Amino acid sequence: MSQSQLTLVSHGLCPFVQRVAIMLLEKGVPFQRIEVDLKVRPDWFITLSPTGKVPLLKVQKGDEKANVLFESMAILQQAKAILVS
Repeated sequence: MSQSQLTLVSHGLCPFVQRVAIMLLEKGVPFQRIEVDLKVRPDWFITLSPTGKVPLLKVQKGDEKANVLFESMAILQQAKAILVS
């Protein structure tokens, strides 16, 4: 079973991002964090984010296509499945 690689797309002042980051840190889950400027959203971010907001959690498992979760509550609700699989 391969471990998922997690990338948290964030903005430093967003409390919803902090909620997800705290959960991952408390669970001891390794993740990469990428900061975006929400005033000048990069094209890759607009492509990933249907709402144009953070947080986004990109879940890459092996060679499979990456899944992107958005909205902090949805990310937290799916965390158990992400961390177990």
